[in-house]
Amino acid sequence: MPDSGFKERYRQVCARLEAMPRFSTVGARAANFALEQIQDFFRDAGAFYRNIPVIHVAGTNGKGTVCSMLAAVYTQAGYSTGLYTSPHLTDVRERFRINGEMMQPEDLVLFFDEMDSVLDRHSLTFFELTTIIAFWYFNRKGVDLAIIETGLGGRLDATNIVTPRMSVITSIGFDHMEQLGYTLSAIAAEKAGILKPGIPYVTGDVPEEAAAVIRKAGEHCGAVAVTRLVLQESLPTDVGSLHQSTNIGIVSTVVTTLQEEFPVITQDMHSALKNVRALSGLQGRLEQLHPGLNLFFDGSHNRDAIESVCNYLAGRFDLSRATVVVAMMQDKLNAETLASFDVFSNIYYLQLKQTRAATFRDFRKFLPRARSMDVSREALAELLETAKTELVLFTGSFYFYSVVSEWLEHYKTNAPDK
Repeated sequence: MPDSGFKERYRQVCARLEAMPRFSTVGARAANFALEQIQDFFRDAGAFYRNIPVIHVAGTNGKGTVCSMLAAVYTQAGYSTGLYTSPHLTDVRERFRINGEMMQPEDLVLFFDEMDSVLDRHSLTFFELTTIIAFWYFNRKGVDLAIIETGLGGRLDATNIVTPRMSVITSIGFDHMEQLGYTLSAIAAEKAGILKPGIPYVTGDVPEEAAAVIRKAGEHCGAVAVTRLVLQESLPTDVGSLHQSTNIGIVSTVVTTLQEEFPVITQDMHSALKNVRALSGLQGRLEQLHPGLNLFFDGSHNRDAIESVCNYLAGRFDLSRATVVVAMMQDKLNAETLASFDVFSNIYYLQLKQTRAATFRDFRKFLPRARSMDVSREALAELLETAKTELVLFTGSFYFYSVVSEWLEHYKTNAPDK
């Protein structure tokens, strides 16, 4: 059991990370859309990220799911597999996983103990720092392969220091336009910035306007386009999505392309897809929060993602009788994004504490029949009762997940004895 000295050091480390401005709380001023800072760090500390074979994944939607699927497949196949994703939902260590297990507190403390003197010489953003932690951790543990998800965009994303074994662009849609551009072409150009000379890449289903930009970028830098496999059979997976076949097609294409260096037998891939959540630690994507209730969470926060989730759930539930509880960031509010919620019988809005969070008044401008919800035992009890017979969906932001989790845990702890 860790002694009190370690516990205090771990508390200090967590407080240090928590105090750093994050995109989730203050937006673009917490980000650095350039590579110079992280490159300077690695020139000083040593480029240990180069020791790790990487699959690099970008995209507007689906990149977290594809990363988790790839991690599950290679873990099932017997490889020591690192997985770096963002954001975290309840604990920063969720960002750094090996074979589905998140980093231990001792490893996080050790990183700062080893790197403090170097860190003091560099001014880093939160995402730059977590990217460095990921590469340090995967290098230290000697993983066979790391699946690395971009944070925002691609071209100037901190993860784009790598030369991967393969690049993936899952989708192109409208999100983070202030940073990436207001057209699909501009957004595609930023995502295509992860393509590297001589490195194979695959894309998901992207609009032709975006696909043309990606093809041109690939040709310009000498990347190798790989045609995505169109599967003739439906492979079952425990990750529900209307885009399941596209995502699995991407994963199958990556596995096939890298088969010589990282062999995977078909049985392992099929088994992994049935157990993505357990093998990768995936949370917050169409996650059923209670096995006996129709209670789901999904972190979708842009038009395409929300529309996809609602369409998928409409195939399983009557949304005209369902309830949705939404929490969103101010910059995500627009008529197109919120239109999918109008089919729900009951629409509630819960305001998060982040600076960027939209207010109930702002939300109601787009959905006038929405009602405000507070985090109370009574409110949750009503939702749980509804979920016995009808769908209750929590959605709108990954940052909502910790609130819902704490809400449920508090209710369980304080529930009256039956």
